[in-house]
Amino acid sequence: MATGSTKFKNTLNLEPLSADPASPAQGDMQFSDGTVRAEGYWQYKAGAWTAFGGGASGINYMVDDNTDAENGIGDWVEYNDAVGVNPVNGVDQLTTQLVTFTQNSTTPLRGTADFKYIATAANNQGHGASCPFTVDLADKAQKLTISFDYDTSAANYADDDIRISVYDVTNDVLIRVNGEDLKAGKGTHYAQFQTASDSVSYRLIMHQSSTTALGFSVYFDNFKVGPTSIAKGSIISDWRDYTPTGSWVSNTTFTGKYRRVGDSMEIYMTVELTGTPTSATFAATIPSGYTIDEDKLSASFASNKTNLGHVYAYDSSTSTNRNSGYATAHSSTEIRILTDGFGVLGVSSPFTWASGDHIEMSIKVPIVGWSSDTAMSSDLGGRDVSVVAYGAPVTSVAGSVAIPFNYSELKDTTSSWDGTQFTAPESGDYLLVYSLHHVSKTDYHGVWVDGSTIGWTAYEPASDVFNGTKVVTLNKGQTMSVRMNGATTPVLNSINHRISIQKLASPQTILETETVAAMYGTDAGLSIPNAAVTTIIHEDISYDTHNAYNTSTGEYTIPVSGKYILSTNIGWNGVSVASGDLYRLLVYKSGVIAVDVYLETNATNSSSRPNVGQSATIDFVKGDIVLIKVYQNSGVAASLMTDAQVNYFSIARIK
Repeated sequence: MATGSTKFKNTLNLEPLSADPASPAQGDMQFSDGTVRAEGYWQYKAGAWTAFGGGASGINYMVDDNTDAENGIGDWVEYNDAVGVNPVNGVDQLTTQLVTFTQNSTTPLRGTADFKYIATAANNQGHGASCPFTVDLADKAQKLTISFDYDTSAANYADDDIRISVYDVTNDVLIRVNGEDLKAGKGTHYAQFQTASDSVSYRLIMHQSSTTALGFSVYFDNFKVGPTSIAKGSIISDWRDYTPTGSWVSNTTFTGKYRRVGDSMEIYMTVELTGTPTSATFAATIPSGYTIDEDKLSASFASNKTNLGHVYAYDSSTSTNRNSGYATAHSSTEIRILTDGFGVLGVSSPFTWASGDHIEMSIKVPIVGWSSDTAMSSDLGGRDVSVVAYGAPVTSVAGSVAIPFNYSELKDTTSSWDGTQFTAPESGDYLLVYSLHHVSKTDYHGVWVDGSTIGWTAYEPASDVFNGTKVVTLNKGQTMSVRMNGATTPVLNSINHRISIQKLASPQTILETETVAAMYGTDAGLSIPNAAVTTIIHEDISYDTHNAYNTSTGEYTIPVSGKYILSTNIGWNGVSVASGDLYRLLVYKSGVIAVDVYLETNATNSSSRPNVGQSATIDFVKGDIVLIKVYQNSGVAASLMTDAQVNYFSIARIK
């Protein structure tokens, strides 16, 4: 069809009409509107001709010149609504407006014009530009994607000078979007937010977040807001290391790697022998926390004849590699090996195993909860999955039984917490932070997934409060709980018996969220003076994504603004103290106390200094200084334990 201004009604036969395209009606369609836009089919919607295929999923709520500035800046307005890293509402004019938002026709990003955001050479924090948009009823309580072309390569622009936000006009609420900070450079930026169930009226905001006094210009074009396209496919993860365990426990070294491929797990395993192995039938475990999906195996599963992959063995006595048969599922978590003659591999089959021999196994097993048909790009990580609960009834809980946190539920955004365990509403990595308060106890505590331990978090000496922090990978539907090795009796305490769970950015999402996390410990046995606040130096690093911690001063400098989970714990050398002694653990945010947790000894716990721990969610701004300090008033100097697993500091950005 040739380019022209012929107008068509919105029917499949595209019957020509004689009406002028300059005076369309809602729902009308045409092949071309006669402008400089590219050829294509156009529909008149919400007061403007909109291209089919424009916006996310073909729907773009940024209409007319609000999207591309070809004929002006449309409904965009400049504002100054209050000094702050986040906007208030994106429209107020409290003082003189410093930011200008104009049409630019000099080398635009697309077409004949784009938008130009100009920040003056002064502190512009709190200023910016915004544009209203209205969504359809079908997109209430749905995730919408924001995208636009940008160029921030002009002089003086630094990462995160501009922050993207959305304002819910109906409910007078600011919505923090995923992908809110605009980095320096040029390209296409993506962000995502969730609409409210009772609003269709919103405002897109480009907010000056930083306090820089350097003037700069930024160029924008092709604004789109619309539903997310859902692309389906199979997840293929990176290889991860794990250490299998097996029935051969003597003179053997197990090593393994695994990765996800759709609904199955690929495993590569080796077993090195340094002597004669345990006199038993060989068996080895798959990675902890996963279960073989028996329903996807053949009926021969029960008789150990399902071929999961090939096995090769090296016989050092003959210096030969031998095809020893194939791997088979022995149980929902274990693998056995069948030899060429269908006998089960053992200490003398298919040859007598000895030092220098080894096994190599490459297998593939279906996993419970995994699917090969997965939505890959429907979620940009913007969904808030979080739980905060505390307290428990004062009743005995048996060892290896889920410990309750059910006195009060402060937050559960996805109804995933039942008082004792969390059920993952979607696959991903979850940050678990917990504190257990009980009668003085010495034991292990740790995390269980689907009723099986994935490893004890720590062993702690006699204490009233145990603390744990762990990032746990869960598949949709898997359960997670906190348990003790032995029986315990929780104490009803809202400060020291609590749990928080927060979903982190998933590796399969298409919007990358920067990971900021660090963990340090100290085994230096730091001496703490009496009645003085003392900074704790954590000199032993576990990880630090941004090298943000100074092991000389104890300062952690926040590298990216956001909401952080912070957890810290200290353990004292056990010496006699008097009832009424006070022990405090403090977190400072740029010189001001943000968290202050204390324990006071009494007649029942005055035999030794108690461990003190805390965890909290804190809002930080880039450049904030975090310090961990301690105080004690026992009357004499005291020292911390020489154990970095007890004396630690961890921090992770969650949003």
